[in-house]
Parts: sequence; C-alpha cells; structure tokens
Amino acid sequence: MTLAAPAGSALAFLFDIVATSARLTLEEERDVAQTAAADHVYTVYPNTLGQAVDHDA
Repeated sequence: MTLAAPAGSALAFLFDIVATSARLTLEEERDVAQTAAADHVYTVYPNTLGQAVDHDA
C-alpha cells in the first residue's frame, strides 16, 4: 500500500523530503537489515538465540 498526499500539501512536501533523503545504497540497506535482525534476536530471545548467536557473526 502506498500512501499519497494531496499535491502541494505540507504532507506531500514531507514525503518529498523523505523520498530524496532516505535513499540508501545496497550495502547500507544490508547493514541496517543485519542490525535490525540482530537487535530482534537479542531483544526477543535473550536467553536462547541471543546467547547462541555471536554478536559479531
């Protein structure tokens, strides 16, 4: 689902800012995904997977 704002509105202006500033390289996207996955494992499974998975892996 894609959100759309009325043309010329303040929300449309903010969407434009995000669209131009939120572009990440493939490597940056990969790093963000890896960090999010590790954070999820350590937060949700601290006593099981969080201990089994090396944080540097």
